[in-house]
Amino acid sequence: MIGSDKNFYLKMVGIWGITEMPSLSAKFIGGAVKFTCIKGHIITMDTKLFDNLAAIEIVNIIDQRFEKNFGISASIYRKDFSAFKQDPFGSQNKIIITKE
Repeated sequence: MIGSDKNFYLKMVGIWGITEMPSLSAKFIGGAVKFTCIKGHIITMDTKLFDNLAAIEIVNIIDQRFEKNFGISASIYRKDFSAFKQDPFGSQNKIIITKE
């Protein structure tokens, strides 16, 4: 499904760009998105919620649930953004593409 749904694909690329959680994957199951990693099931999220959240918001939810489920802080898997001179997730970074 990830290859055929552009929005899902782009959101997952964003999620993988934020976290290096081992074997993090997502699958559509009915009306939900099921997130798993090498340690097992993390969370099942309604597709409407998934669609309405930004990648960083989804990663925050995954991190919280990971810590609750496995007793390990997921912050160890976060990529280092210290080299950025501004917030990489800030609204000032949005690029607007127009068709000519």
